[in-house]
Amino acid sequence: MLKVVFLIITQCLFIAVYSQNISEAHRIVDTLTSSYFEGRGAVNKGEKKAAKFIAKEYKKIGLTPFGETYFQKFNYSINTFVDELSVQLDDTKLVAGKDYIVGANSGGINGTFELVWYNKTNLPSKKQLKKLTVRNFFANKFIVIDDEGVEKDDERFQLLKINVFAAEGIIF
Repeated sequence: MLKVVFLIITQCLFIAVYSQNISEAHRIVDTLTSSYFEGRGAVNKGEKKAAKFIAKEYKKIGLTPFGETYFQKFNYSINTFVDELSVQLDDTKLVAGKDYIVGANSGGINGTFELVWYNKTNLPSKKQLKKLTVRNFFANKFIVIDDEGVEKDDERFQLLKINVFAAEGIIF
């Protein structure tokens, strides 16, 4: 019986000593998601600001740096937009980041395109989609996807989103 009591007390102390500090976690997440860090993006050096903040936090809690520094250099390509983004739907000019988000793998495009709308009530079968593709139906068109109420693993919507049907663009 004494062993059981000792084990329970030891476990409680261990949990109390090594539990996470929720308020500290909130502080760090709130800080990193603040506007100062610019979404941690590269355009306004948000990623560098975030890296310096994290290094400072590491040092504060006593983590040993990797070599002489907490930083590790690496290269990655980024998608930036040096020209003006302009998307218009009928007479309404849309705002990037508010009305739409440009995918990181998006290329440039210019023109007027017909929209093909798909939702859970009008989505063709995979066989029908394949036939449309063979007929070049999606050329010079954008596919607009409303996946509200659709099963997450519906393969047809997944295929549309990655544009295997060669539309000019996808909006979802």
